[in-house]
This record gives sequence, C-alpha cells and structure tokens, in this order.
Amino acid sequence: MVSFSTLPDDIHILTINRLFNGCSSLGHFKQHLCLLAINHAWRQIALPLVYSKAFIVYGTHKTESDTDNELTTNIDLLQHYDFTKTINIQLHYYDNPIPGLQQIAALLGCNAHRLELDLKPTVHFSQGSRADAEPLEKDLADVAFKLATALPGITEVNYGSVNYNRSASALLGYIAGHYANQLRAITSVISFTTDKLFTQLKEVNFYMDYNDILPKIVPDTLESLSIANVPPNIFSKLFQFETDVVFPKLARLYIHYASGDSDQIPLALPNLKVLKVSGKCCRIFHQAALPAHLECLSLISTGEIIQQLQNFNFPTVDNIAVNIYGADDQAFARTNHLLRHGGKCVDMFYNNPAATLTADQFTCKHITKLLLDACVNVSTIVGILAQLSRLQILTLGGIIDVDDQGALELTSSLEPFTSPIKQLALIYIDCPHGLMVKATTSLVLRMPQLKRLIAHQIDDIKLDSYVSEYPHVAGVKCIFKK
Repeated sequence: MVSFSTLPDDIHILTINRLFNGCSSLGHFKQHLCLLAINHAWRQIALPLVYSKAFIVYGTHKTESDTDNELTTNIDLLQHYDFTKTINIQLHYYDNPIPGLQQIAALLGCNAHRLELDLKPTVHFSQGSRADAEPLEKDLADVAFKLATALPGITEVNYGSVNYNRSASALLGYIAGHYANQLRAITSVISFTTDKLFTQLKEVNFYMDYNDILPKIVPDTLESLSIANVPPNIFSKLFQFETDVVFPKLARLYIHYASGDSDQIPLALPNLKVLKVSGKCCRIFHQAALPAHLECLSLISTGEIIQQLQNFNFPTVDNIAVNIYGADDQAFARTNHLLRHGGKCVDMFYNNPAATLTADQFTCKHITKLLLDACVNVSTIVGILAQLSRLQILTLGGIIDVDDQGALELTSSLEPFTSPIKQLALIYIDCPHGLMVKATTSLVLRMPQLKRLIAHQIDDIKLDSYVSEYPHVAGVKCIFKK
C-alpha cells in the first residue's frame, strides 16, 4: 500500500490547490497555516501559496476612535522566506489616519528590505464610518514619502475597499505620485489626484465614486483601460488632449459613463481587440477610429441608444455580447442589425419583463447564448429553438405562458430540436407549477445534446422514466435550487 507521504507530488499539488482558496485577509492566512504542518512534502508545496502575501492591519472595521488601535501583521513569519510578492495594507481610522500610518511606515522600515515586494504589491486603505476628516496635508505627504521609501519597487497598486473622504483621497494621491514613473498597473475605487504624470502605465482600472478628481496619464503605453462610474469627458480629463487621443497599444477598453454624453475628442484605437461599452457611452463609436476586426464586442444599453449605432460602419467581430434593457418594441430589429456582424458566437440578453416576445423577432442565426427576462409562451420557445441552429445555452426568466397544450406532450415521438442546446436554465419563472414541470420535461426530451438543467423552485422533474425512449436524459445533470 502506498503511504500518504510517498504519493507523487502531482497528487499533493492537486489536493493542496483544492484546499487553498486564496489568501485575501490575515484571517485566511492563519487558517492556511495548518497546511504547513501535515508533512514535509505538503510544507514545501504549500509554503509559496500560504506565504505569498504579507498583511498589515491597523484597527478594525468597528473602529470608533483612533485611540488604542492595534497593529497586527504576519511579516515576522515571512521575513525569512522569499515567497512574498504582495503586501496588503488595511488601515481603519475614525478621524486621523496619521498614527496608524506612522506605525505601518516604521514596521515596513524595519522589515520591508527582507521581503520581495516589488512584483505585484497591493495596497488597500479603508476608513471608518465617520464623515470627512480635515486633511492633514503635510503629515500625509510625509508619511506617504516614508511608505514609498520603505517599498521602493512598487509597480502595481490596488486601492480597494475605500470610502471617499478628503484625507483618504489625498493620501492615495501622494502614494501613487511617488511611483508615477514606474507604475505598470493601477486599480482604484476612489477618486484621487496628484500633480505627477503617469508615464508607464499598461493597465488602468478605475471604478470611481462620481467625483471629478482624476490623475493624468500618458496614453502611449496603455494596453488595458477600464473605467466605470465617472463623469463625462473622461478622455480629455485623463489624457489632457484637446484634439485627438491616440492609443497605439490599447487592446482592451471598457467604459461606462455615470451621466451625460461622452467626449467629442476623436479616439484612435488601431490595435483594439476587446471593446465593452454600456449606457450612453455607446456613442463612443461616433468618435472612435476602430480597427477592421475585433475579437470581442460587448454592448449594454437601451434599444434607443443602439438605434443610434445603426448607420455606424462596424468592424467584423468574432464574438458579440448584447444586453438590451428597457421597454422598446424595436429593440430586436435594431439589435439584429448589429448582430449581423457576429462571427463565431453571439451572446444576447434581453431584460424587459413587461415585453411579450415572439420567435420571429430572433433573426440572427449566430446566437449561441440567449438569456430572456420577459414574457414568453412555450410555443415561442419552441420556435426559437427551431430556428436558432447554433444556440447552446438558453436561460429563461420572467413569465412563461403555456399557450399550446401540444407543447406538453410527453410521448416517444417528440421531434428533437436542431439547436445544440447544452444547458437550459429556468430562473424564477412565473407559471403554474404543474404546467411548468410538464413544459420543462417536454423541452428536455427534445434536446438530445443537453448536459445540464438548472431550475429554480422546480425540484420535482423526473427524467428517469423516459430513459428508454430518450437515452440522452440519463446524462443530464439536474441542479434544482430553492
């Protein structure tokens, strides 16, 4: 018999990876320490995972004052190893962040030189529930300098879990400013500014808080740009151009405006591969010079806004995803005009519970994934499955009307659908329970390639009795959710 300690390393690695579910907090780090105590083999494999991130936590989420806050960390355990690539700093304060920052800076000054923190350090700052604290400009600048001196190799920062106030914004601006000429990636959920110009950024992710406070970025090096919840005219504010903005290396762009219209500044995107836009930012197409081909195009908007794109000369696209919301009788006609550009696959999500759909509205033959949150009857579902010959995933929500009793036939002579459906999901359906069970069963029997059935609030669908006439149902995995 093979003993546990003599199992191949591949088996140990698979087991440890299954047990290790990430390390996003000091608590997770402590939980995973037990992986190091199993045996020598597990310790050698688990050490790089468990010791990959350093944590410094000052205060707690329940902080109600800035006195008697404690600093906890795992740096003392990590300092003798070279596995650490990321540092996570969590600062909780009520009025004044300076005492906590000074303790953190002192700790880093003693230990950071022993850690490799220059690859992908992540810095998180969060503050307590009290409203805006008076900014302590000079003290914040001084302590930011100390932090940057202790961590000289920072190339990536992540400002997460932050509630906006002036002191937090100023602190983050000072810290980012120290790394302006070396940062490769930055993620932030809080507005911040600095008088420094970011010259080397490759990846930017801004999920802002609607404040009109933004840093300045050179567009030449950007490869990925994701912006959400920001004011209009974002390009002129981020990149300080009054004419056109050229992004020679940008491959991925996601943008969502909080309100208002987009810039009127022309954008040159010669190497774009993935474009995801939502809301009124769909108007970006009228000012952007796109390449002749895109790998992926995602649109989330109303039919009215999509209408404005009908005359736009779209590039050819491998994969298109369209999410239409709001009441609009012409939404499908307008969307089908766009979907004609689809190549390998098209994902379509229609969200209008008040709308009643018919099968003839689905004229795009490229649809491979369809999600409908609307009023639809069973005969319409049958019609959709009959004409969408590439459909693989169908998700239905809203109201389903069993208008055709023939759709409830459960005989051995049901004609299979031509659609290669692999997954059928029924999410919070409004329909009499007994009729829904029969209709669902009838649909499943006609889907010879179905592999998965997901049903909410429908847990009594029995397929075993149909295996002899419809052998494929034996391989269908049923997932019933209350």
